[in-house]
Amino acid sequence: MTFTLLMDLDDTLLDTNIDSFIPFYFKKLSTFMASKIQPDLFIQSLIESTQVMYSNTLMDKTLEKAFSDDFYPRLGIDEAELKDSLEQFYDNIFPTLGSVTKIRPEAIEFVEWAFSQGWEIAIATDPLFPRKAILHRLRWAGLAPEKYPFKLISDFQHFHFVKANGVFYPEFLFQMGWNEEPVLMVGDSLKREIEPCVKNGVPVFLLTQDYSSDTDHLPSGWFGNLKDFLKNIDINSLKVNNSTPEAIISFLKATPAVINTQMLLHDSEHITRNFDHKDMSYKDTLTKLRDLERDVNLTALEKITGEKYRNSATGELIPHQGIINKDSNEILDTYNEFLSLRKIMVDKLSVLSLHEWNGSGKITNSDKSTLMDLMKNTIEQDRVQIFRGRQILESQI
Repeated sequence: MTFTLLMDLDDTLLDTNIDSFIPFYFKKLSTFMASKIQPDLFIQSLIESTQVMYSNTLMDKTLEKAFSDDFYPRLGIDEAELKDSLEQFYDNIFPTLGSVTKIRPEAIEFVEWAFSQGWEIAIATDPLFPRKAILHRLRWAGLAPEKYPFKLISDFQHFHFVKANGVFYPEFLFQMGWNEEPVLMVGDSLKREIEPCVKNGVPVFLLTQDYSSDTDHLPSGWFGNLKDFLKNIDINSLKVNNSTPEAIISFLKATPAVINTQMLLHDSEHITRNFDHKDMSYKDTLTKLRDLERDVNLTALEKITGEKYRNSATGELIPHQGIINKDSNEILDTYNEFLSLRKIMVDKLSVLSLHEWNGSGKITNSDKSTLMDLMKNTIEQDRVQIFRGRQILESQI
């Protein structure tokens, strides 16, 4: 059994004072870019485009792309014109910003103790920064990624949702290769960590030195308390319980996002190559997900609601079995078909009553099967196909 700690970075592992750090960071960046962009325009655009990024809900658009698609048009400049300067900033200037942060020795001691237990640690930081910036911040914390084998580190190039959008946590678990093993999210923010995790059934520990009656129902305290908590609890009890409609919908949204990241990490030639991995190609994983969504899930929803679902963009009926060419080698088309079906699915699920989720009916071959049961099975199928897809792609590197 593998147990993984999901650790927040800012004001958890690193004393960041994020409310002071962000304005300082923005000013340094705008000053560095002043020869190309007027600083006031740069900062205002940075603030507004960051908010656009923060609000992203698209399953096939990374946070980096959400930011860039808004930011550069505001500046009236092509992204390529600033690329080299931004790289120079993150290589040479950003590392100096660590002077306004503080190491937490107790955090380093805890991380080393956790690794000594044979556990894994993943850095579940809010993915609002480029990867270079996040790695620098880990170094400021005395937790250089070159030294510590973190399982996953979130960043805005590879993630689609921020923490306050609860879908970040299923996306993080799926990207991590989670196999339903126990996990614990450790963080200091109710809004960004505790509340979205609780809604998605992810076990939590609130890192705080202050007592509040509002949070006395939560496991909480400082690093020593966290260590005691882990020593005294049955680790196997720290399992994700995604058994509510809200949690299920979050996990369903995460799947197209994670597949999008898998495809971004590999060039198109690598993805479309017709190689097999244990008698399965990458296209097969996408085809299986698409067909399950179309032939099982949407069919079940039609039986429950009596509706025939149409594509909101074209008004056409969603294709059913036999209409889509299963021999197509167009992997991107297969992904887009799955994405369209999944969007419709989560939109329809989000308006169903709890009675419709839990009511039994002839939605599958089992008369006693409920929509809740079907969606839990879908999440498991998603997890398996994501894992297989990752194996296939990585086996050819």
